[in-house]
Amino acid sequence: MIYKSANVTAEIASSILAKELKNSGIPTISLKNICSLVTDGEHQTPERSFLGIPLLTAKNVRDDYIDLTETDFVTDDIAEKCWKRYKPQVNDVLMTCVGTIGRVAMVKEPFDAVLVRSVTVLRPRLDIVLPEYLMGMLNAFQIKEEMQNQIRKSAQPGLYLSQVKLLEIPVPDLITQSLIAKFINWCKSPERQEVRPPSLPQKFEFIRHTIEQVDKIVAKIEEARRVKIDRQKEIEFLFESILKHTRLRLLQVSVLRKKLGEITSVTSGGTPSRSVPNYWSGNIPWIKTGELSDNDIYQAEEYITEEGVDNSGAKLFPRNTVLVALYGQGQTRGRTGRLMVEASTNQACCAILPTPLILNERFTQYWLRSLYTEMRKNAHGGAQPNWNNQIIKNIEIALLPLGEQEYWVSYLDSVQSQINQLKQQQSTASAELDALLPSILDRAFKGEL
Repeated sequence: MIYKSANVTAEIASSILAKELKNSGIPTISLKNICSLVTDGEHQTPERSFLGIPLLTAKNVRDDYIDLTETDFVTDDIAEKCWKRYKPQVNDVLMTCVGTIGRVAMVKEPFDAVLVRSVTVLRPRLDIVLPEYLMGMLNAFQIKEEMQNQIRKSAQPGLYLSQVKLLEIPVPDLITQSLIAKFINWCKSPERQEVRPPSLPQKFEFIRHTIEQVDKIVAKIEEARRVKIDRQKEIEFLFESILKHTRLRLLQVSVLRKKLGEITSVTSGGTPSRSVPNYWSGNIPWIKTGELSDNDIYQAEEYITEEGVDNSGAKLFPRNTVLVALYGQGQTRGRTGRLMVEASTNQACCAILPTPLILNERFTQYWLRSLYTEMRKNAHGGAQPNWNNQIIKNIEIALLPLGEQEYWVSYLDSVQSQINQLKQQQSTASAELDALLPSILDRAFKGEL
């Protein structure tokens, strides 16, 4: 995936300037001819250590800065060996070349790190090209499009050094580069509305007016997008509130309450050894927490064999088992799923087996969903981010007659349907906003703004 900058105004400025530079006769030169070094990090990821020298990957190369707050480490001895290939220097430009491709940042001050294959290094020849200017041109849409074209030619989803070296950018004199770099940096500034834009070379001065117009339009689009996001959050909060209110009401009026662990079996799965190929690529769905999104589950991203089940903690759960994520990234922890086929899970999924004579599985799932926000705030041990089976077993549920459970499921299904319609309206509106940006760029290119 090609990276799209969060700063649309700067990207558009880079793109228009790249176009006008080329149209004015400025030569385009390949990166291999304007950089003294084009390389990447270690192709074999070094052995990690608890502390030591940071191991820098694509996730650490952010938009215009290098983030070392979350890294793995390697020992000093391993780092010394890796530095024979490459060691960061001030003014080097780093670009992601695997995964999200094209995110760039400059080394602005000395630091020690070992790079991996997902990061490309460009060391500009300072007598030819300024690093700030190089970064700006790499953000131009034309260059991103060329990156995408190169990726399509490859068998693997990445940008290779041989392809990077052939990328071309317009290279004017250093004074012009400096003025352009300052202007692009102004476009990135959050305070740009209060600061007069820096001057551009005389023949490009008209671009200042274009970008000022673009900025105003983009600001309006971004404000509309923020409103849409706020509306989306309000919709989510509304449904969570309805679920919570329903649960509390039922607990208040119900004659009989039970803990889940007293009326059903609560367990979890396991993971077969990945070092044994015979355990994998079978016909048994193997569910991970990332596949839980309060949904019905008919298939899995991965499958295991009966041998994998027999030789691991994995279990085969029946249809209508309700799953809940005990831990996981982002918003995963606490999400639920209902098995519509026999399946196994990893150990991060808690499985609540069906007891059809006592609990409607949809009622159980809605009950767990009503606890999502509350339990994420009150995880076991305060600072502990994960749940466990015992927490799920101790959840108190109103043990209503099955007919009443089905009534409340039907009620919540109708509310969910209305919420989904509201979400779809918001999604459509967001897509319409996203579609405006390409039209703005097209008009800017044609000088119609």
